[in-house]
Amino acid sequence: MLKWLVKKQLTSFARTWGYDTNYMAEIVDEAGVSAAMPMQGLQKLGGYRKVPADAWYGAALTAGKPRTADRAYSLASRWRKKRSRGR
Repeated sequence: MLKWLVKKQLTSFARTWGYDTNYMAEIVDEAGVSAAMPMQGLQKLGGYRKVPADAWYGAALTAGKPRTADRAYSLASRWRKKRSRGR
């Protein structure tokens, strides 16, 4: 059952970011879920941003990735709201 969940997350990641995750699905099939677990820690790194939001989505637009820019803009908006509540 856990294998099914990991594969579903991989599919969702691939759809959201336009990324090929077939190699990771193959690892899960061949070596099991425990082989894919170290990769889960990389998600935390992917969410870490220490650059200003404007620079982040500006770079995404410049790179020609409008979907990434839209996502970065919405994440930046949420981050600003959280930050303004905290002050």
